[in-house]
Amino acid sequence: MIRKTQSNAPSRWRHSVSFITRLRSFFCMWGRGCGILAIVSAILSPARTAHAVSATGGDIVTNCTYAGVTYRAHIFTNVVTTNLSVAAGGNVEVLVVAGGGGGGNGLAGGGGAGGLIYSSLVAVVSGSNYVVTVGRGGAGGAKAAASGGANGSNSVFGSLTAAGGGGGAGYNSGGVGCVAAKSGGSGGGGLSGGAAYTNGGTASPVGQGYAGGNGGTFSGNYPGGGGGGAGSIGLNGISNTTGGQGGIGREYPQFASLGYGSPTGWFAGGGGGGTYMGGTAGSGGQGGGGKAGTAGGNNPGYQGTNGTG
Repeated sequence: MIRKTQSNAPSRWRHSVSFITRLRSFFCMWGRGCGILAIVSAILSPARTAHAVSATGGDIVTNCTYAGVTYRAHIFTNVVTTNLSVAAGGNVEVLVVAGGGGGGNGLAGGGGAGGLIYSSLVAVVSGSNYVVTVGRGGAGGAKAAASGGANGSNSVFGSLTAAGGGGGAGYNSGGVGCVAAKSGGSGGGGLSGGAAYTNGGTASPVGQGYAGGNGGTFSGNYPGGGGGGAGSIGLNGISNTTGGQGGIGREYPQFASLGYGSPTGWFAGGGGGGTYMGGTAGSGGQGGGGKAGTAGGNNPGYQGTNGTG
């Protein structure tokens, strides 16, 4: 995730890709979201069977053990487009997480988590190359400008595309202009007050995450809504005092053995909603969501966890 320039923080896991195949073998890909490393896709496959999948590609290739079975993991961590080249085909597990959205500035909404796609059974064909793209996290809203957070970039594995998270709504502290929350894999959080700018962004396409929360009352501490996560909607700003919590992500314990996630095994949490003056900043959702900035003035949000989307 990336640091918010004002009171909101982006969601933690912006994007990544992982795959697991059985020795069985395992393949994973991570990218940066909002300045944070995220997972775009992962493949998990048994490593030591007569029909083990064999492939090359990934920034990290390692074995891991889950439920008594050894897997090979191919993990992509760099924000680039590359290939997974399959020598011996078969079925693999795949996790794809896009880059998370950036938080807005001012009376800001939290950034939405990157869209998450998981499949326990993806067929890969011998002699084939599969395009892998790790998305980048969206930038936070610029300080002292009417600027919402930018959407994260998509992450791709073959025919699977996880949509970048939606940017949070933003407000110019000089009072000129507002920017609405954006839709994405998970939606960005809404602005405090401001009629059309209050609502959180929607999750699009359906099934990769949840909507962002609405902003709170346009008075007091002007709390923004939390960004949506892969596992739940972002919470609304509370009255005129507290920023909304980011939506939680989803847990995949088979990936925890590789040490990824925040806490390990959890991915794609939404960023917390900010406050303008005083009050309580929203916390990031479980799965790497960044916490909003400390209350008061133009304090920056906290960076989300690398590799979580």
